[in-house]
Amino acid sequence: MTKLKAIAVQPNADNMKSVMNFLSEKGYDTVASTASGSEAAALVLKTKPDVVITDAYLLDVDVCGMLDMLEERGYDRRCVFAVATGINSACVIENVLSRGVDMFTLIPFDSDFADKKIRDIHRKKQTLPPRQADASPMDEFDLLSYVARLMHEVGVPASIRGYDYIRESIMLALGNKNILKSITKELYPSIAKSNDTTSSRVERAIRHAVEVAWQRGDVDVLNSIFGYTVKSSKGKPTNGEFISMLTERVRLDLKIS
Repeated sequence: MTKLKAIAVQPNADNMKSVMNFLSEKGYDTVASTASGSEAAALVLKTKPDVVITDAYLLDVDVCGMLDMLEERGYDRRCVFAVATGINSACVIENVLSRGVDMFTLIPFDSDFADKKIRDIHRKKQTLPPRQADASPMDEFDLLSYVARLMHEVGVPASIRGYDYIRESIMLALGNKNILKSITKELYPSIAKSNDTTSSRVERAIRHAVEVAWQRGDVDVLNSIFGYTVKSSKGKPTNGEFISMLTERVRLDLKIS
């Protein structure tokens, strides 16, 4: 098993102990630990870790502030950022995921599941090219952040499983237009495989997320995206319609061919 380099960023002593025990148990090479967001940003640039496990709120800045510091310095975004915290707040979850954090978990957490998730995300990120000084303003990190903000606008909460599946569906569809023509045979199985679940569970989770969005989403935003494609008598869109229209909205807004 690959020995990934890790940095632990936790202001709470008990949470730091939990994270450090996890890293030791699962064979990570812990290169640094700190309670400071600004110090963590400097350590990321210096040590180039594979994964950073951080709380949402730190001694000097929150995790979003830490990411801003790294943004300004042009860090390599192939590093996995995981928020592990004792704060169970839907607002916090939505905020950090909308900024491009890769994973959110509450402490205490399932160490086997967290380890698998981190390694899966790390493996996927290794297919991305290192960030260059002249990189396009809209790279993978920015795109994920934009998709997350759009999903927040239409009312899909980041705290439900369908949120991750829809976000991943949109990213897959942006890279392969044809995948939306075969949702049952291609899209669901692809997401199921990457999340160690089944296609039927993926379908149900996405359907639940669509239902939640239709109950709590901003009516004006929903109408602007779905109003001309979904008949009022039909009600909420199907999973395929929901993903397709969000994908098309991203393409139009960001001028993606």
